[in-house]
Amino acid sequence: MSFLDYDSLRPYRVGYVLGIHLALARLESFRTEAAPDSEMVLRRRATGRTGVAVDLESSLCLAKRMGLDNIHVIKPALEVQYYQAYLHRRHAALAVRLEAGGRTQKDA
Repeated sequence: MSFLDYDSLRPYRVGYVLGIHLALARLESFRTEAAPDSEMVLRRRATGRTGVAVDLESSLCLAKRMGLDNIHVIKPALEVQYYQAYLHRRHAALAVRLEAGGRTQKDA
């Protein structure tokens, strides 16, 4: 299977986590099946109820804990998201460490 962009998912029934608005916006005209959490998205994919599951890459760890050996991450990712961290003033000293860690992840 090769997925270059969201449009390449169109032939499949796509599972995603309910409430993740970015996924819903990208998959608006697709055949989709929402689930309450990542565990259910993965279970539905593993049983064949959906053809593709759109979720965070970290869900692969959950799949392994669940014993689902037939779940694979498709690379490269369809989308990369960056998040902003907000700190209270009393934690300002952590900002430098967080910035360095964020830069390391961005470069990976």
